[in-house]
Amino acid sequence: MPVSRLATAAAVASAAGLFSGTLLAQNNAQTVEELVVSVRKTDENIQEVPVQVTSLSSEVVRSEAIREIGDVARLTPSLQFDQGFWAQDTRVSIRGLFNRAGRPSAAVLIDGIDVSSEAFESSGGSGLLNQRLLDVERIEVARGPQSALYGRAAFAGGLNYITRRPDDELTTTADIRIAEEGRLDLRGTVSGPLIDDVLSAKIIGSHYELDGDYTNPNTGGDLGGGESDGIGVSFEWTPSDSFSAYWNNT
Repeated sequence: MPVSRLATAAAVASAAGLFSGTLLAQNNAQTVEELVVSVRKTDENIQEVPVQVTSLSSEVVRSEAIREIGDVARLTPSLQFDQGFWAQDTRVSIRGLFNRAGRPSAAVLIDGIDVSSEAFESSGGSGLLNQRLLDVERIEVARGPQSALYGRAAFAGGLNYITRRPDDELTTTADIRIAEEGRLDLRGTVSGPLIDDVLSAKIIGSHYELDGDYTNPNTGGDLGGGESDGIGVSFEWTPSDSFSAYWNNT
């Protein structure tokens, strides 16, 4: 074969390889799922949000067994927490900013509503939050000052739990977890319509017990354990396509 024909064949093969590579790249790009966040109180693509944010989807919440803020901190850069005097007093710290007393420097929110508490003798924390009653759609952690969005408690950032709305069809879920030291964690939900296409509701209940880490040598009782029960209800009212209202007491 003449040299010119060899060069032509090589050029055609090279062009075909480039063309197939372009198609492959296009196909791969089409399979990338868009990640939507609502850190600025509206649904946006995470790549278009001018805020450093970590979003944990419901699939990640289930696969990583996320039940507490400590579990969220394990998967989120620069997020730490300190346990207070009671189980619900979890004090969030973002980027190393941590208050010793008064209002915390990082806000804890449910659906964008600040549930952080304030105390003079401690750093407040999230005493109003019962994490075991949260049926989470996703968790968003915004790092950096967010006071314009979430209020004064979000000087270092905010941890926002976005809850799952009631379903349009009757659905039930159950979750049972058993671990060492007598840990038992039960949770179940019932969700469905009360008025088709207008009003739906969800009920969630939980039971938690833990024997404790230590045994009191004097009484023989367990130390560090506890037991709790909880129930929560949420409603979503959609009278028209242009208006909806959501109420959640968890």
